[in-house]
Amino acid sequence: AHKVAQSVHHLQVSNELVRGENNRLQEALKIKKKHKKKGRVLDLQQREEYHGGAVLWSPRKLRESEFCERVKQQEEEQEKLQ
Repeated sequence: AHKVAQSVHHLQVSNELVRGENNRLQEALKIKKKHKKKGRVLDLQQREEYHGGAVLWSPRKLRESEFCERVKQQEEEQEKLQ
């Protein structure tokens, strides 16, 4: 009976340690995924030449560009599936 109690206690402690490690790893993964989001250049400069410097865009132009980007990504995903 004493050995069984020792084994159960050992398993409980091991389980707690593994769960703690798992939680820390999951948090680290969340942080890594947050940092992984890279900025991307939107394809807004189609008509004119721009040579550096800050360029401001209207919210409408940004929405249009983001929509076009999503359509491109969906088309690429469909091509991969075929």
